[in-house]
Amino acid sequence: MNRRSFRLRIALLSAALAGSALVGFGIAASRLIYVAIVKRLDAKLESQVIRATRPRIQGRWQAFEAALPAELGTDADTSIALLVLSQDGKILYQSKNWSSDFRINSQLNPYSDRRPNESSPMPQIVTRSMSTGSWRIASVNFPPAQAA
Repeated sequence: MNRRSFRLRIALLSAALAGSALVGFGIAASRLIYVAIVKRLDAKLESQVIRATRPRIQGRWQAFEAALPAELGTDADTSIALLVLSQDGKILYQSKNWSSDFRINSQLNPYSDRRPNESSPMPQIVTRSMSTGSWRIASVNFPPAQAA
């Protein structure tokens, strides 16, 4: 009887160790996949926010915003907001989904504060939780315009 109990304990311990190893691997793998997806989205956001600072004819902003879901690899139900400002702060384009709650002014460093030998500014990316959900916000300040 004692021997059977010992075998049962060893079998249960082996099953528990194997199960915890599988659960740990699953958690680690899902975290790595999530980080890879966010990095890929951030890279796409960086390139698109830099493209948004290029000068455009006033009526072309809607076409640029309409192409963003395909460029970012999102579905049609995902909300995308775009704000483009001139260097003096005038709104060149503001999408319908834009909210003043995004508070990007703290992210936009004045371009004039940069030294002449510095490279181009890198977009800053933050995540903001709002009543409409979590938003990944990229912003950049280039000489022709500021965009988020």
